[in-house]
Amino acid sequence: MIAGIDTGGTFTDCVGFEQGLLRVQKVVSCPTNPAKAVLMGLNALQTESPLPITSLVHGTTVATNALLERKLARTALIITAGFKDLLSIGRQNRPMLYALHSQLPAPLVGGEDIFEIDERIGSQGEIIRPLHQTEIQACVEALPAEIEAVSLCLLFSYRNPLHEQLLAAALRKQGYRVSASHEILPEYREYERFSTTTANACLMPIMQKYMASLVAGLGELPCRLIQSNGGSLHLNEVADKPVSSVLSGPAGGLIGAWETGKRLSETQLLTLDMGGTSTDVALLNGELPLQTEAVISGIPIKLPMLAIHTVGAGGGSLINVDAGGALRVGPESAGADPGPLCYGKGKMLTVTDAQVFLGRIPATSKLGGHLALQTAPLQAAFENLGQQLGISAQAVALGALMVANARMERALRVVSVEKGQNPAEFNLFCFGGAGGLHACELAESLGIPKITIPAHAGVFSALGMLYASEIRDYARTVLGEIHWQQKEDLDLAFERLRSQAEVDFQATWQDLKLQASLDLRYPGQSYELNLPYSPASEADFHALHLELHHFARPELSPELVTLRLRVSRELPQPDLLPPLAQSQVLNALFIQKVGFAQGLVETPFYERSQLPADVQITGPAIILEDTATTLVAPGWRARLHAMGHLCLEQDR
Repeated sequence: MIAGIDTGGTFTDCVGFEQGLLRVQKVVSCPTNPAKAVLMGLNALQTESPLPITSLVHGTTVATNALLERKLARTALIITAGFKDLLSIGRQNRPMLYALHSQLPAPLVGGEDIFEIDERIGSQGEIIRPLHQTEIQACVEALPAEIEAVSLCLLFSYRNPLHEQLLAAALRKQGYRVSASHEILPEYREYERFSTTTANACLMPIMQKYMASLVAGLGELPCRLIQSNGGSLHLNEVADKPVSSVLSGPAGGLIGAWETGKRLSETQLLTLDMGGTSTDVALLNGELPLQTEAVISGIPIKLPMLAIHTVGAGGGSLINVDAGGALRVGPESAGADPGPLCYGKGKMLTVTDAQVFLGRIPATSKLGGHLALQTAPLQAAFENLGQQLGISAQAVALGALMVANARMERALRVVSVEKGQNPAEFNLFCFGGAGGLHACELAESLGIPKITIPAHAGVFSALGMLYASEIRDYARTVLGEIHWQQKEDLDLAFERLRSQAEVDFQATWQDLKLQASLDLRYPGQSYELNLPYSPASEADFHALHLELHHFARPELSPELVTLRLRVSRELPQPDLLPPLAQSQVLNALFIQKVGFAQGLVETPFYERSQLPADVQITGPAIILEDTATTLVAPGWRARLHAMGHLCLEQDR
């Protein structure tokens, strides 16, 4: 059995694949010790199967949460003399253009932990001021005893890493964890390179402690970790580069959506993964969307990663009234502890509570298959909020869902409309425990005619991880060194990257899939476009620039900035068997009144595992399963695909 486990803020999702069948478990997350929930999930899977678990693919939010909450290890930053304030100054961009008192996020390392060192390497890699051994020794001795990791950020180390290598060797000899910029990000733009390198250093002690705890519990069980780029690597390889896992969990869902979409011949997808704490959205337009830079909690991270946009709207998002008397939902979340009010420990209302109060999640449900709901406190809590707002308790619950939907709709517009894409041309692919409850309302708002709720939607990110290939990304900045039309020089530079890949993969390039690409720009621009390396690269660049920015300068020859090489090796992938038809007749479990904008409506409830293939269900209806719930809203109809996926369309 191969296991996939995704740790979320509220639940930890676990799947086990064996002989074409999938076993599913959900356990409550343990924020203080995420490894505990992973081991609990493995034990739960193992108790159901006579087959041993032979390998684990894991997605984690440990690095993401550490950055979001700024619960990071104390880190020293060693930087070229004269550039001590570089991370504080950052870029001149204003994230909030009209804010009179905009406050930028504090740098990851405080001034007392920043150390300047007397050295200088020039823009072409020439040594302007040598780094002497006495300087190295003095710098190492000056580090406070409380320092857990060191970030090495020297100018132009991507051109010539000699000085960083000398410093790294001395620090590692003294037992320090070292994150060197020439190893983490050998690309130009010092602010982004230093920011990424420093974030990596701050995360190293936290992730290595987590991995050590995980390995102690796993014993000899092999474990691969999902990276932000959609690939997976062994835990040991990620330990020194934990910043590559900041989108580890959401990446699994996107991989699963892409693989499922290909099997359904649907490659234009707007994905929505709604869990307990947040919602992740992305746009797939014939390929997995990659980006080379993102901002996590105000910190630029410049590494290849899947283009995923996250908002604080989940099932556990808190509902309250703000100082202006308006209904507010999130971004704060009840998380796994105490959780929503209906979990029995919480004290504040959440989006999940609104769904339960309106009858969309029946009171008899057991979330995750085992968590019984406590519905008694909900009436008084919603009535209390209603008195503050001057509306009914039901109106509060409906309003909270509208606010949550508005946040998710804005997120979907960010990845579609703001990128020049029409949402109506895409299939809304919804998963996560709560995604199916909001799908119809979001699709109507965006004019999307089709929705897919995949099989095993509540644990879909964990399932998607089983499809992840082994992927490594390589890059080298050649700005000013090589012109993109110098084919021999380009091929030689790519050959160096390919040789490094062969060493890392311990394989020859014939066994690997290689994707070479170029970062090109017009002379004088401060941004680049990435496109595949081919004889048509110049024409492709002009066409892509015209599409994205609505102008092109074909009379100008583009400037080459960075070479990129993505190398992957396919791993065995699950081949799921279609679910067995449990019935040939559509029978409702029960019928009860459910709250909608038009009032309380008699609504049938169905068990997803009992639905006949190709059955048509007309809304309003609710389809239940152990790990998720799907609402078929009035005006929509649902059909069960032969592979177990729910396909929803507007009933016209």
